[in-house]
Amino acid sequence: MTELVILGALTGGIVSAVLPFVAIPILRTIRLTDTANHRSSHRGVALRGLGIAPWGAFAAALVVALKDSDDNQVLIVAIGASLAIGLVGLVEDIIGLPVVVRIGLQVAVGIGLSVALAPALGRAGAWTMVAIAAFFIAYVNIANFMDGVDGISGLHGVVVGTFFAAIGVFLGVEALVFAGALLAISFGAFTVWNVGPQLRFLGDVGSYLLGGAVAGCVGIAVSADVPLLVAVSPVLLHATDAAYTLSRRILSRARWYEAHREHLYQRLSSDAQWGHLPVALVYALVAAALSGLGALMLTDGFEVVGLVGQGVILIAFVALAERAIRTGRQLVSFREDSR
Repeated sequence: MTELVILGALTGGIVSAVLPFVAIPILRTIRLTDTANHRSSHRGVALRGLGIAPWGAFAAALVVALKDSDDNQVLIVAIGASLAIGLVGLVEDIIGLPVVVRIGLQVAVGIGLSVALAPALGRAGAWTMVAIAAFFIAYVNIANFMDGVDGISGLHGVVVGTFFAAIGVFLGVEALVFAGALLAISFGAFTVWNVGPQLRFLGDVGSYLLGGAVAGCVGIAVSADVPLLVAVSPVLLHATDAAYTLSRRILSRARWYEAHREHLYQRLSSDAQWGHLPVALVYALVAAALSGLGALMLTDGFEVVGLVGQGVILIAFVALAERAIRTGRQLVSFREDSR
Protein backbone atom coordinates (compact mmCIF):
# COMPACT_ATOMS: atom_id res chain seq x y z
CA MET A 1 0.00 0.00 0.00
CA THR A 2 2.92 2.37 0.66
CA GLU A 3 4.04 2.08 -2.94
CA LEU A 4 0.44 2.68 -3.97
CA VAL A 5 0.35 5.90 -1.93
CA ILE A 6 3.49 7.19 -3.61
CA LEU A 7 2.30 6.17 -7.07
CA GLY A 8 -1.15 7.72 -6.57
CA ALA A 9 0.18 11.01 -5.22
CA LEU A 10 2.86 11.35 -7.90
CA THR A 11 0.40 10.47 -10.66
CA GLY A 12 -2.04 13.08 -9.37
CA GLY A 13 0.64 15.74 -9.13
CA ILE A 14 1.96 15.12 -12.64
CA VAL A 15 -1.52 15.12 -14.19
CA SER A 16 -2.54 18.30 -12.36
CA ALA A 17 0.65 20.08 -13.42
CA VAL A 18 0.59 18.98 -17.07
CA LEU A 19 -3.13 18.84 -17.96
CA PRO A 20 -3.50 22.66 -18.11
CA PHE A 21 -1.27 22.68 -21.21
CA VAL A 22 -4.03 20.74 -22.95
CA ALA A 23 -7.01 22.24 -21.14
CA ILE A 24 -6.23 25.94 -21.58
CA PRO A 25 -6.49 25.98 -25.41
CA ILE A 26 -9.75 24.01 -25.22
CA LEU A 27 -11.24 26.34 -22.60
CA ARG A 28 -10.29 29.32 -24.75
CA THR A 29 -11.85 27.73 -27.81
CA ILE A 30 -15.19 27.15 -26.08
CA ARG A 31 -14.87 30.58 -24.44
CA LEU A 32 -15.35 29.38 -20.89
CA THR A 33 -14.59 32.72 -19.26
CA ASP A 34 -15.63 35.02 -16.42
CA THR A 35 -15.93 38.75 -17.05
CA ALA A 36 -15.30 40.87 -13.98
CA ASN A 37 -18.27 42.71 -12.47
CA HIS A 38 -18.98 44.64 -9.26
CA ARG A 39 -18.96 41.38 -7.28
CA SER A 40 -15.60 40.21 -8.62
CA SER A 41 -12.25 40.38 -6.87
CA HIS A 42 -10.41 40.56 -10.19
CA ARG A 43 -10.40 42.79 -13.26
CA GLY A 44 -10.67 41.74 -16.87
CA VAL A 45 -11.65 38.43 -18.42
CA ALA A 46 -10.59 35.23 -16.67
CA LEU A 47 -10.35 31.70 -17.98
CA ARG A 48 -12.70 29.50 -15.96
CA GLY A 49 -12.79 25.73 -15.54
CA LEU A 50 -9.10 24.96 -15.06
CA GLY A 51 -10.16 22.88 -12.08
CA ILE A 52 -10.40 20.15 -14.70
CA ALA A 53 -6.66 19.68 -14.02
CA PRO A 54 -6.96 18.52 -10.38
CA TRP A 55 -10.14 16.67 -11.39
CA GLY A 56 -8.07 14.73 -13.92
CA ALA A 57 -5.48 14.12 -11.20
CA PHE A 58 -8.13 12.55 -8.97
CA ALA A 59 -9.41 10.43 -11.86
CA ALA A 60 -5.91 9.14 -12.54
CA ALA A 61 -5.39 8.43 -8.83
CA LEU A 62 -8.66 6.52 -8.73
CA VAL A 63 -7.33 4.20 -11.44
CA VAL A 64 -4.24 3.60 -9.29
CA ALA A 65 -6.37 2.91 -6.19
CA LEU A 66 -8.51 0.44 -8.13
CA LYS A 67 -5.44 -1.79 -8.60
CA ASP A 68 -5.92 -2.90 -5.00
CA SER A 69 -9.66 -2.36 -4.70
CA ASP A 70 -10.27 -4.94 -1.96
CA ASP A 71 -8.13 -2.99 0.52
CA ASN A 72 -9.05 0.49 -0.71
CA GLN A 73 -12.83 0.57 -0.62
CA VAL A 74 -13.07 3.61 1.68
CA LEU A 75 -10.49 5.46 -0.40
CA ILE A 76 -12.25 4.61 -3.67
CA VAL A 77 -15.58 5.81 -2.27
CA ALA A 78 -14.06 9.12 -1.15
CA ILE A 79 -12.31 9.79 -4.46
CA GLY A 80 -15.40 8.70 -6.39
CA ALA A 81 -17.63 11.14 -4.50
CA SER A 82 -15.11 13.93 -5.15
CA LEU A 83 -15.09 13.20 -8.87
CA ALA A 84 -18.88 12.97 -9.01
CA ILE A 85 -19.44 16.36 -7.39
CA GLY A 86 -16.68 17.80 -9.56
CA LEU A 87 -18.66 16.71 -12.63
CA VAL A 88 -21.68 18.57 -11.27
CA GLY A 89 -19.47 21.66 -11.06
CA LEU A 90 -18.24 21.12 -14.63
CA VAL A 91 -21.80 21.03 -15.95
CA GLU A 92 -22.52 24.19 -13.95
CA ASP A 93 -19.47 25.84 -15.54
CA ILE A 94 -20.44 24.91 -19.09
CA ILE A 95 -24.23 25.21 -19.27
CA GLY A 96 -25.39 26.18 -15.79
CA LEU A 97 -27.81 24.31 -13.58
CA PRO A 98 -30.99 25.43 -11.80
CA VAL A 99 -30.37 25.92 -8.09
CA VAL A 100 -32.79 23.12 -7.16
CA VAL A 101 -31.04 20.66 -9.46
CA ARG A 102 -27.58 21.69 -8.27
CA ILE A 103 -28.48 21.34 -4.60
CA GLY A 104 -30.33 18.10 -5.28
CA LEU A 105 -27.24 16.58 -6.89
CA GLN A 106 -25.06 17.76 -4.00
CA VAL A 107 -27.44 16.11 -1.53
CA ALA A 108 -27.50 12.90 -3.58
CA VAL A 109 -23.69 12.62 -3.72
CA GLY A 110 -23.37 13.53 -0.02
CA ILE A 111 -25.85 10.86 1.01
CA GLY A 112 -24.19 8.39 -1.33
CA LEU A 113 -20.83 9.05 0.32
CA SER A 114 -22.17 8.57 3.84
CA VAL A 115 -24.08 5.38 2.93
CA ALA A 116 -21.04 3.92 1.16
CA LEU A 117 -18.91 4.67 4.22
CA ALA A 118 -21.44 3.08 6.59
CA PRO A 119 -19.71 -0.35 6.80
CA ALA A 120 -16.42 1.34 7.72
CA LEU A 121 -18.03 3.62 10.31
CA GLY A 122 -19.00 0.65 12.45
CA ARG A 123 -19.91 1.87 15.93
CA ALA A 124 -20.17 5.49 14.79
CA GLY A 125 -23.79 4.94 13.84
CA ALA A 126 -26.49 6.76 11.92
CA TRP A 127 -25.84 10.20 13.38
CA THR A 128 -22.28 10.13 12.09
CA MET A 129 -23.58 9.23 8.63
CA VAL A 130 -25.91 12.22 8.78
CA ALA A 131 -23.05 14.45 9.93
CA ILE A 132 -20.80 13.31 7.07
CA ALA A 133 -23.52 13.88 4.47
CA ALA A 134 -24.34 17.30 5.90
CA PHE A 135 -20.68 18.26 6.04
CA PHE A 136 -20.18 17.16 2.44
CA ILE A 137 -23.07 19.31 1.19
CA ALA A 138 -22.05 22.30 3.31
CA TYR A 139 -18.36 22.19 2.49
CA VAL A 140 -18.83 21.82 -1.25
CA ASN A 141 -20.65 25.15 -1.10
CA ILE A 142 -18.20 26.73 1.36
CA ALA A 143 -15.26 25.81 -0.88
CA ASN A 144 -17.13 27.40 -3.77
CA PHE A 145 -17.88 30.59 -1.80
CA MET A 146 -14.28 30.86 -0.61
CA ASP A 147 -12.75 30.53 -4.09
CA GLY A 148 -12.60 34.24 -4.85
CA VAL A 149 -8.96 35.32 -4.85
CA ASP A 150 -5.91 33.84 -6.55
CA GLY A 151 -4.19 31.05 -4.67
CA ILE A 152 -6.62 30.69 -1.77
CA SER A 153 -8.15 27.38 -2.87
CA GLY A 154 -4.91 25.84 -4.06
CA LEU A 155 -3.11 26.65 -0.80
CA HIS A 156 -6.14 25.50 1.17
CA GLY A 157 -5.90 22.14 -0.57
CA VAL A 158 -2.21 21.94 0.28
CA VAL A 159 -2.74 22.68 3.98
CA VAL A 160 -5.77 20.43 4.43
CA GLY A 161 -4.24 17.59 2.44
CA THR A 162 -0.98 17.79 4.38
CA PHE A 163 -2.90 17.66 7.66
CA PHE A 164 -4.77 14.50 6.69
CA ALA A 165 -1.67 12.84 5.25
CA ALA A 166 0.23 13.63 8.46
CA ILE A 167 -2.37 12.23 10.84
CA GLY A 168 -2.75 9.27 8.50
CA VAL A 169 0.95 8.55 8.96
CA PHE A 170 0.67 9.09 12.73
CA LEU A 171 -2.30 6.72 13.06
CA GLY A 172 -1.17 4.25 10.42
CA VAL A 173 -4.20 4.86 8.16
CA GLU A 174 -2.77 4.55 4.66
CA ALA A 175 -6.03 5.41 2.91
CA LEU A 176 -5.91 8.78 4.66
CA VAL A 177 -2.26 9.24 3.69
CA PHE A 178 -3.19 8.53 0.06
CA ALA A 179 -6.20 10.89 0.02
CA GLY A 180 -4.38 13.67 1.88
CA ALA A 181 -1.26 13.49 -0.25
CA LEU A 182 -3.35 13.47 -3.42
CA LEU A 183 -5.29 16.53 -2.27
CA ALA A 184 -2.17 18.45 -1.30
CA ILE A 185 -0.10 17.62 -4.37
CA SER A 186 -2.83 18.00 -7.01
CA PHE A 187 -4.01 21.39 -5.71
CA GLY A 188 -0.45 22.49 -5.04
CA ALA A 189 0.42 21.80 -8.66
CA PHE A 190 -2.65 23.74 -9.80
CA THR A 191 -1.67 26.77 -7.67
CA VAL A 192 1.25 27.45 -10.01
CA TRP A 193 -1.28 28.09 -12.76
CA ASN A 194 -3.62 30.12 -10.56
CA VAL A 195 -1.27 32.86 -9.32
CA GLY A 196 0.33 35.61 -11.37
CA PRO A 197 -0.93 38.03 -14.03
CA GLN A 198 -2.76 35.36 -16.04
CA LEU A 199 -6.37 34.98 -14.83
CA ARG A 200 -6.95 31.24 -14.61
CA PHE A 201 -9.68 30.05 -12.28
CA LEU A 202 -10.69 26.67 -10.87
CA GLY A 203 -14.32 27.24 -11.76
CA ASP A 204 -17.05 25.21 -10.11
CA VAL A 205 -15.49 21.96 -11.30
CA GLY A 206 -12.43 22.70 -9.18
CA SER A 207 -14.07 24.27 -6.14
CA TYR A 208 -16.68 21.50 -5.96
CA LEU A 209 -13.90 18.92 -6.29
CA LEU A 210 -11.98 20.63 -3.48
CA GLY A 211 -15.00 20.66 -1.17
CA GLY A 212 -15.84 17.06 -1.99
CA ALA A 213 -12.25 15.90 -1.53
CA VAL A 214 -11.99 17.60 1.86
CA ALA A 215 -15.28 16.00 2.94
CA GLY A 216 -14.02 12.66 1.64
CA CYS A 217 -10.89 12.98 3.77
CA VAL A 218 -13.04 13.81 6.79
CA GLY A 219 -15.11 10.68 6.07
CA ILE A 220 -12.01 8.49 5.87
CA ALA A 221 -10.66 10.01 9.09
CA VAL A 222 -13.91 9.50 11.02
CA SER A 223 -14.16 5.92 9.76
CA ALA A 224 -10.69 5.41 11.28
CA ASP A 225 -11.98 6.65 14.67
CA VAL A 226 -10.54 10.17 14.39
CA PRO A 227 -12.86 12.47 16.40
CA LEU A 228 -14.98 14.68 14.15
CA LEU A 229 -13.79 17.83 15.94
CA VAL A 230 -10.22 16.89 15.09
CA ALA A 231 -11.04 15.99 11.49
CA VAL A 232 -12.61 19.39 10.74
CA SER A 233 -9.75 21.38 12.31
CA PRO A 234 -8.09 22.52 9.05
CA VAL A 235 -11.37 23.85 7.61
CA LEU A 236 -12.47 25.90 10.62
CA LEU A 237 -11.28 29.24 9.21
CA HIS A 238 -13.08 28.76 5.89
CA ALA A 239 -16.22 27.67 7.75
CA THR A 240 -15.96 30.61 10.15
CA ASP A 241 -15.56 33.12 7.32
CA ALA A 242 -18.60 31.69 5.53
CA ALA A 243 -20.77 31.58 8.68
CA TYR A 244 -19.67 35.04 9.86
CA THR A 245 -20.37 36.59 6.46
CA LEU A 246 -23.76 34.91 6.18
CA SER A 247 -24.70 36.15 9.66
CA ARG A 248 -23.66 39.71 8.83
CA ARG A 249 -25.73 39.71 5.66
CA ILE A 250 -28.80 38.29 7.39
CA LEU A 251 -28.55 40.82 10.23
CA SER A 252 -28.16 43.68 7.75
CA ARG A 253 -31.25 42.40 5.92
CA ALA A 254 -29.30 41.95 2.69
CA ARG A 255 -30.39 39.35 0.17
CA TRP A 256 -28.07 36.76 1.70
CA TYR A 257 -28.68 34.23 -1.06
CA GLU A 258 -27.37 36.53 -3.82
CA ALA A 259 -23.77 36.56 -5.04
CA HIS A 260 -21.58 39.14 -3.30
CA ARG A 261 -18.01 40.05 -2.35
CA GLU A 262 -18.44 40.55 1.38
CA HIS A 263 -16.49 37.59 2.71
CA LEU A 264 -13.71 38.54 5.09
CA TYR A 265 -11.06 37.32 2.67
CA GLN A 266 -12.53 39.43 -0.14
CA ARG A 267 -12.71 42.56 2.00
CA LEU A 268 -9.15 41.99 3.23
CA SER A 269 -8.00 41.75 -0.38
CA SER A 270 -9.81 44.89 -1.56
CA ASP A 271 -10.79 47.14 1.36
CA ALA A 272 -7.73 46.40 3.49
CA GLN A 273 -5.65 46.44 0.28
CA TRP A 274 -3.74 43.29 1.10
CA GLY A 275 -4.04 41.83 -2.38
CA HIS A 276 -4.77 38.27 -3.48
CA LEU A 277 -1.66 36.27 -2.63
CA PRO A 278 -1.04 37.80 0.83
CA VAL A 279 -4.64 36.97 1.80
CA ALA A 280 -4.27 33.43 0.46
CA LEU A 281 -1.04 32.97 2.43
CA VAL A 282 -2.54 34.33 5.66
CA TYR A 283 -5.53 32.00 5.36
CA ALA A 284 -3.20 29.07 4.70
CA LEU A 285 -1.03 29.91 7.73
CA VAL A 286 -4.02 30.27 10.06
CA ALA A 287 -5.46 26.99 8.75
CA ALA A 288 -2.09 25.36 9.42
CA ALA A 289 -2.14 26.64 13.01
CA LEU A 290 -5.67 25.32 13.51
CA SER A 291 -4.54 22.01 12.02
CA GLY A 292 -1.64 21.82 14.46
CA LEU A 293 -4.00 22.32 17.40
CA GLY A 294 -6.30 19.68 15.95
CA ALA A 295 -3.43 17.21 15.75
CA LEU A 296 -2.56 18.07 19.36
CA MET A 297 -6.07 17.01 20.36
CA LEU A 298 -5.18 13.44 19.37
CA THR A 299 -2.93 13.36 22.43
CA ASP A 300 -4.64 12.43 25.70
CA GLY A 301 -5.12 15.39 28.00
CA PHE A 302 -4.79 18.06 25.30
CA GLU A 303 -8.33 18.02 23.92
CA VAL A 304 -9.45 21.11 25.84
CA VAL A 305 -6.21 22.96 25.10
CA GLY A 306 -6.70 22.36 21.39
CA LEU A 307 -10.35 23.41 21.37
CA VAL A 308 -9.73 26.56 23.40
CA GLY A 309 -6.73 27.45 21.25
CA GLN A 310 -8.75 27.09 18.07
CA GLY A 311 -11.53 29.26 19.50
CA VAL A 312 -9.08 31.98 20.50
CA ILE A 313 -7.44 31.97 17.05
CA LEU A 314 -10.75 32.23 15.22
CA ILE A 315 -12.15 35.03 17.39
CA ALA A 316 -8.86 36.96 17.23
CA PHE A 317 -8.66 36.51 13.46
CA VAL A 318 -12.14 37.92 12.85
CA ALA A 319 -11.50 40.88 15.17
CA LEU A 320 -8.10 41.68 13.63
CA ALA A 321 -9.45 41.27 10.09
CA GLU A 322 -12.28 43.73 10.74
CA ARG A 323 -9.76 46.17 12.21
CA ALA A 324 -7.52 45.85 9.15
CA ILE A 325 -10.51 46.43 6.88
CA ARG A 326 -11.54 49.59 8.78
CA THR A 327 -7.96 50.87 8.69
CA GLY A 328 -7.71 50.24 4.98
CA ARG A 329 -10.93 52.11 4.28
CA GLN A 330 -9.78 55.05 6.40
CA LEU A 331 -6.51 55.23 4.48
CA VAL A 332 -8.36 55.27 1.17
CA SER A 333 -10.69 57.98 2.43
CA PHE A 334 -7.75 60.04 3.70
CA ARG A 335 -5.95 59.80 0.36
CA GLU A 336 -9.06 60.82 -1.54
CA ASP A 337 -9.62 63.82 0.77
CA SER A 338 -6.00 64.88 0.34
CA ARG A 339 -6.27 65.16 -3.41
